[in-house]
Amino acid sequence: MTGEELQRRRKGLEMTQPQLAEALGCDVMTISRWERGIHEVPPAITLAMDALGFRKYFETNQNWLRERLIATGHSHSKAQEIMRAQGWA
Repeated sequence: MTGEELQRRRKGLEMTQPQLAEALGCDVMTISRWERGIHEVPPAITLAMDALGFRKYFETNQNWLRERLIATGHSHSKAQEIMRAQGWA
């Protein structure tokens, strides 16, 4: 992954450099150096970015389902109950 690709994926996740640094457990300057091409992005970061993308996708789908349950007449507590029963809450 190039620094440009890392930056594009970070922005796609709607994350700031400090947020990504916290998620990856590194310093914000490390993120900056990777994105500017000063240091090579380690291969493990590609996997970490994939995991962050999957997490965002899953959270988005959970939110969508919760909103759909509420929109179709379920109470907020009933929606949470349904989500818990499915292992999603």
